[in-house]
Amino acid sequence: MTRFNLVSIATAGFLGLVIGSSLSTTGIRAEEIRPAADAPRPLPPQESLKKFKLAAGLKIELVASEPLIADPTGIAWDEHGRLFVCELHGYNLEGHLDILELNKTGKLDRKIRRVYASPQTLAEARKQTYGRVKLLQDTDGDGRMDRADIWADDLPACFGIVPARGGIIAVTAFKIIYLNDSTGDGKADIRETIFDGFEMHIIERAINNPRWGQDNWIYVAGANRGASVAGPGLKGRVNLGRNDFRFKADGSAIEPVTGTNHTFGLSLTDSGDRFLISTGSHVLYAMPLPYRYLIRNPHVPTPGAVVNAGQDPKVYPISKPHPWRVARSKDPRWMKFYGRMEATANGYLTSACGQLVYRAELLGGKYRGSHFACDPQQNMVRRSELRRDGAGYRASRPEDERASEFLASTDQWFRPNGVRTGPDGALYVVDFYREIIEDYSAIPRYLQQQYGLVKGDDRGRIWRISPAAAGYTPPPILSGLKPDELVDRLDHPTPWQRFTAQRLLIEKKAAGTAMALQQSLRSARHPQGRLQALYTLDGLGALSADDLLNGLGDRNYSVRLHTLRLADSRLAGNARLLKKITSMVADPDPLVRLQVAMSLGESSKPPAVAALVQLTRERLDERWMKAAILSSVKNIAGDLLGGLLSGEKTKPDPGLAESLAMVAGSRRRQAELTRLLEALERLDKSNGELLARCLRGLYRGLQHGAVSSFNDKRGRGALIRLLKRTGGETLSLCLQVASRLGLSGSRDLEDLYDKIAGDALDEKNSEGERLKALGFLAAGPFETLERISDRVLAPTQPPGIQLAAVGALSSMEDPRAGPLLLKSWKSYSPPIQEKVIEAIFSRENRLGALVSSLEKKIVPVQSLGALRIDRLLKNPDSALRERAGKVIGAAKLNSGREKVVEKYTAALGGKADPIRGKEVFLAQCAKCHQVAGEGHAIGPDLAQAKNRPDESLLLDVLNPSGIISAGFDTYTLVTKSGRTFSGVVDSESPTSVKLRWAEGNTATVLRKDIKLMQAAGKSLMPENLDQAVSAADLAAVFAWLRETFGQPTRSQRVEHAGLELKGSWETERNPAYSEKIAVLTTTHGDSASFSFEGTGISWVGARTYNGGIFHWVIDEGSPQELSGKVNTWIKGVERYHVTPLAKALAPGRHSFKCTMESGTEIYIDAFDIRVPLKKREGKK
Repeated sequence: MTRFNLVSIATAGFLGLVIGSSLSTTGIRAEEIRPAADAPRPLPPQESLKKFKLAAGLKIELVASEPLIADPTGIAWDEHGRLFVCELHGYNLEGHLDILELNKTGKLDRKIRRVYASPQTLAEARKQTYGRVKLLQDTDGDGRMDRADIWADDLPACFGIVPARGGIIAVTAFKIIYLNDSTGDGKADIRETIFDGFEMHIIERAINNPRWGQDNWIYVAGANRGASVAGPGLKGRVNLGRNDFRFKADGSAIEPVTGTNHTFGLSLTDSGDRFLISTGSHVLYAMPLPYRYLIRNPHVPTPGAVVNAGQDPKVYPISKPHPWRVARSKDPRWMKFYGRMEATANGYLTSACGQLVYRAELLGGKYRGSHFACDPQQNMVRRSELRRDGAGYRASRPEDERASEFLASTDQWFRPNGVRTGPDGALYVVDFYREIIEDYSAIPRYLQQQYGLVKGDDRGRIWRISPAAAGYTPPPILSGLKPDELVDRLDHPTPWQRFTAQRLLIEKKAAGTAMALQQSLRSARHPQGRLQALYTLDGLGALSADDLLNGLGDRNYSVRLHTLRLADSRLAGNARLLKKITSMVADPDPLVRLQVAMSLGESSKPPAVAALVQLTRERLDERWMKAAILSSVKNIAGDLLGGLLSGEKTKPDPGLAESLAMVAGSRRRQAELTRLLEALERLDKSNGELLARCLRGLYRGLQHGAVSSFNDKRGRGALIRLLKRTGGETLSLCLQVASRLGLSGSRDLEDLYDKIAGDALDEKNSEGERLKALGFLAAGPFETLERISDRVLAPTQPPGIQLAAVGALSSMEDPRAGPLLLKSWKSYSPPIQEKVIEAIFSRENRLGALVSSLEKKIVPVQSLGALRIDRLLKNPDSALRERAGKVIGAAKLNSGREKVVEKYTAALGGKADPIRGKEVFLAQCAKCHQVAGEGHAIGPDLAQAKNRPDESLLLDVLNPSGIISAGFDTYTLVTKSGRTFSGVVDSESPTSVKLRWAEGNTATVLRKDIKLMQAAGKSLMPENLDQAVSAADLAAVFAWLRETFGQPTRSQRVEHAGLELKGSWETERNPAYSEKIAVLTTTHGDSASFSFEGTGISWVGARTYNGGIFHWVIDEGSPQELSGKVNTWIKGVERYHVTPLAKALAPGRHSFKCTMESGTEIYIDAFDIRVPLKKREGKK
């Protein structure tokens, strides 16, 4: 393997000349590219130690440093007390190699753009990137490592290690590898790939951070990459999806788990909950619904799997920003390119990673249960306090760290990337010590040329944090303990000892310890000890029904919860267990009740169903309870719903009823459907909404398969009677259900559809009545709609009628709908043409007709847009793809784009009318963007436009796929029935994917129905917007955005302000403001009132995080109130919203009230009061 070795370069004496590159390989003279004089320099470990600021009462000490280690990414201790470290060599190497080539020119590249390494450079960097595992030794017992041996070399890039089977398991970029030293010579001579097939596209986002769970599985962060893996111990390939996963140490099993960790880091709590992380949100956790339960019922979507615990993203580093950041922030051209927030240090988390939930006792009670997260870019480690919040968690800053960090350093090379608990209970911080930690592509090229992308790749450190008065305790050696002694260690307060003891007992197959383990399960002092005993018994195959019954009655919730998970597989054959679990619907802990709802799904016996009905009636409002219940009802949904509907006193929640009906529809069991339809028929008129929701769910479920005949006479009769007695939406839903059950062409409905068709054609009827009739026909036989299509699609018809006819045809599965829609293309107005194109692309079986129309030049290629063209060019049908390629290639779509850009750029310099700009925005942009409560929040938040120049925004408009913001790539999803959706991914779960697109439309598709899902690499925004918006109009839109978000206003300090909170808000003092601020809420209806005194105020706003919908009202002290509604849900960015007032507030005291309209979390950083910016003399 070819390697990049900075040590050899430094030895040659050339390090100061070309930023860590060898002159012999580049041919650059020293004077051509000079290194920046202000680059921060590395400090010796003892000097770096002096730069730390640590929480009071604690001390930090050096454990290991260069030259023993370099580029460390993880540490682990084995049962012999030996410390292993894994290393990643090659970080940012592709950028460095690219700069070596650039430096050959001897010129600084100051062109404004973001550049990634070429494919050739990337391939070369991959060749030189490798992983390594070292064994560290402390030969003199002083707690500092003084020897390092390369234990395993030439590994793929390594991102974490864990002890197992007498050796080490290494998680690498592409493989999971078992390593062992069988000869005792200090080298791993055994190297077995136990799993293969993982992907790595970005080096810092590969699978990472393996962690032992109490349940004898090893958990790994999946980094959102997706993988289909194979292994010698598997029977076939396993598709992990874009999930985190767990595996057995012997390679016999690997499977997805709930939730996805997007970056580097993973930690578990004492109760087995997984905490995840992203660069800007450091306290995330996986929803407490295990994957294996959720996938039992593929007929229902499940909630988003990752939850934000709501922690404050502000940071308080004590180091200065790296000089390259300062240089970039002072360059106005780069400020324009990136925007102010990207181009400068912004005071928020930017590189959160390497988290740990501390579970030991050495540091003291105040730290137990604390969450630690690294931010290497800002040279700090953050601590958060965790508390349970129902079935979830809430995070908050410790009182004594409100405006500081747990650990911070002024050493700009300090780059913490992981925190671990050691065998002694101390905190160990892994330090990737180097000059630059950021992805090279974010750094302007001329600055990459002057600073060191790989400086420090020969360095690395490990630090230990412990109480100031504590001495050093060498790691205990557990490998020589007898089995009974290991059982005693299961109740140790330090997690390393507990987990190591459990692992060794199972690896030794110590079945003779069963009685001692059973005793520990009943009498261990700590609940963690009882939990470890429980899973040790399970791992040894010695867990009895009596053990389970004992665990179900444990006084600690986590023991009860995990016992439920182990017991539910035995429910079918053990009446005592079933009786005990059904009684636990009244358990005092919400997380246990949630697990009861899932465990009951393993039994279809009447007591289990009755217990589920009880939970449905009494606990449905608890967080995630609906999802837990639905995971359990795959085989009993219809009967459960029928039982709930027949209740005399209370009826079921409409939302749950709809979901249960959907499951019943998906199963298509005729007897079950008959019982459900008869129950629906018995509902009286006062339950109209409930009836409609059940029918809607039933129809959605029936859509998951082909139309099939429903032959049960009782069921058909019940449905026909429902049809005859209902009207409006309920009638439409009944017709849709009938169509999916194959009744549309039956004699029972023939006369009804003929009458409805007549109503649609009768121009004496109101347009509303005709639209309703066309909606009904959408559920009928294709032939009925085909018979009247020429008349309802004619240009003589009102646009509403034409659009309704297009919509009705669009809903048809019949392939003849495609040609019928395109038949009158040239007579359609532009809005009708756009809807026809949408309808064509909604089903694969219509694309052939479209290509024929393109070939005949009936439909112009330019009317499709880039995203749809891309879909044709990537269509799986090779013949269709080839035909489309020929006609699209002949259209020469990109010719003249340079002139378009020039024309639109020139328009930016002229006068622009903001009023006209708002009109254009509402007509063209509000489909996917929201400003001041108007429009749909599909695309990126336009509030960020205040930090970007018009020229930069213009490029985004005219070339929207040039740079696609993270989270806004367009995906195409094709179902097995041929339906097609295109949009951005709104959320994912183990059973479903939700897409959203223009005008707030969404579609949730069950994974079992997905035939194809792929990223288009295109923006959802049309690439031919210049055909709909003139240069002058676009300049007017920009002017309106400026007026709304930025230049014409300024903030006014409010001296006399007060904050009154109602609900579950918390408050804190913001150093940047004189008033308190509202931090978060979780409950619908919570509110904050902010009162202020001022004059001439014409805007009011709020800066928010974490999403949510809130409603604000500004009371002028008069009957008139001004209000606006803002959806703050935008991925990963700060949201800043202002509402212009109809007129300036009069002098006096005013009140601004903000009320939550959803149950989501929201962080309001500050209320902002604004006044108009006075125009300068001589300026317009």
